[in-house]
Amino acid sequence: MKSTSAAILVLFILLLISGSFAATTYGPSRITIERTWTIDNVKDNDISFLAALAVNDSNQKIIHINVSPGVTTFQDGNDTVWLNYSGHMNKKTKVITASVMLDIYYDTQLVSDESVATSRVAYTPLTQADDGIIFQAELLNQQNSSLQTIANLANWINDNMEYDISYWGKVVPAETVFQTRKGVCVEHTHLFMSLANSLGFKTRYASGYVYANGWQPHAWTEVYVPSYGWLSVDPTLAQVGTLDNSHVLLRYGADQNSVFDSLISQNADATLSFDDSITTIFSSETPVPPPCHCLLMNHPI
Repeated sequence: MKSTSAAILVLFILLLISGSFAATTYGPSRITIERTWTIDNVKDNDISFLAALAVNDSNQKIIHINVSPGVTTFQDGNDTVWLNYSGHMNKKTKVITASVMLDIYYDTQLVSDESVATSRVAYTPLTQADDGIIFQAELLNQQNSSLQTIANLANWINDNMEYDISYWGKVVPAETVFQTRKGVCVEHTHLFMSLANSLGFKTRYASGYVYANGWQPHAWTEVYVPSYGWLSVDPTLAQVGTLDNSHVLLRYGADQNSVFDSLISQNADATLSFDDSITTIFSSETPVPPPCHCLLMNHPI
């Protein structure tokens, strides 16, 4: 374990890596999300509905929740607040609404740094690492510093990946992403997780929204750092440790394929759709998105 002064220096390095993307871009923010789920073709059927509302943790505090009558809420061991509804439907369509008010402020306090682990972490099909990914991760590995290694991985992806909106909605494994060097936030995140897992870092997929000339669906990741806990990393925006406070975290998963809402119905034709509306109060009266090429497009990033 390094001394406190050395750890402060490492934290300073991480903020420099984030550059103009640091949390001071927006300052603390209060965000309200109004979420609506529409379940169709369910008349005379029993349904069971489960959906993530938002994460409630040290970076993102839930202030208030309102939900439709009959909907229950609970918080799991990963700090995610869930909605649950079960019942018999007398109408074709069921609409479930919820609103949540959040205070968001990333203020990462790192007091130590540790050497990089030596054993690999289990992959998912979308984060599987091939020899090329493993070799690249080793090139970026700064063995005596977990924090600097994590920053190296995020910066390498940001420098070497082409942001390509044509990948929106696709499901592409990290091995393919490493070869093409193209994708949106999902591909950036899967490749980062693959590189990090090959070095022994545990990761989890973060799904939510970010402000980019309007609110856009977004994905990033969290890395487990010994003696600290889960450290936020957004390789698409080159943000490590301290994210800008327009990141709204809805839920965690193992990868892209594990962050969907759940609907169980006897009717095989039942459908589930959702719509989100987000309003924001930033500490700055006129929040300006960070100067990133991927933020200049009015598309999910």
